[in-house]
Amino acid sequence: MKKKFFTLLALTLFAGTSFATPITLKVGTYGDGPDGVNNFTGIFNQMQFFANTTTTQFGNPELGPLPQVGDRFVDAGNLDITSFLGLVGSDQGLGYENQTDQAYALTATWNDIGGYINGSALVGTTNIQTTTYDQGSFNFYIDSEINQNYGDTVFSGDDTGFGADSTAELIAQLELVSGTGTNAFTAAGNFTSGSSKIRAKFTMMKEDFWFDGSTVPPVDMYDTYFLELGWEIFGNVDQNTDNLVIDNVMDDGILFRIGSDHDGSIDFEVVPEPSTIILLGAGLLGTGVMLRRKNRK
Repeated sequence: MKKKFFTLLALTLFAGTSFATPITLKVGTYGDGPDGVNNFTGIFNQMQFFANTTTTQFGNPELGPLPQVGDRFVDAGNLDITSFLGLVGSDQGLGYENQTDQAYALTATWNDIGGYINGSALVGTTNIQTTTYDQGSFNFYIDSEINQNYGDTVFSGDDTGFGADSTAELIAQLELVSGTGTNAFTAAGNFTSGSSKIRAKFTMMKEDFWFDGSTVPPVDMYDTYFLELGWEIFGNVDQNTDNLVIDNVMDDGILFRIGSDHDGSIDFEVVPEPSTIILLGAGLLGTGVMLRRKNRK
């Protein structure tokens, strides 16, 4: 009970605002540690990833090849965690594409991340369009087989080995909360570059897997934050577009499809629930008063 109290005390010190959270994962029997059981990764601040996406841009072909403000788009894609950034300790055998001698892979899939064009401006000969994301979800998996393959194209349709299969286990589901992006087009309507930032909230997380690495011992985020305290946990995605191919459709309300490669990072953020902060603060205040009275006696 005393250990639990001081753990909550430590957490309350952070409870004024949201805080970026160092993470450690209990990769268990997937891990490549000394005993292969109950292995924690080292503590890290971000996950670095590589991804393939297919973006379908809707619009009115009669108005030309560029999407207009208000036109919608939807993304489908596959993501592969390639490394942990800021790692203190071992990754316990994290593997990625073609790393078949590793212990496990972390991947994510989505097919309904969408939004709309919210702005357009001509800068020289370049058309800069800004986007808002407003729908969709991500599924994250741990897999004992390092069999993911991005195929021969930058479109996600020929990717294999991602998502749910007989060896993959669902470790998290995240619902999109918000997001923004910037896309650049030439005067002829050719897409040249893009970047985006997306924020998503955990709606499901595997128990005994996600741990807060800033506490000693590490706190199970599912039990303590998600269930007991009711705090919100977010993943923040920051990505850039590397390579892309445009498939000009101009039919059935679709302007074009873009296949693209992305690299980026994901960090994690805990947002304390206000009523919990008040209750913990009141409890700690009462404890302080009692200790002060005891010391006077």
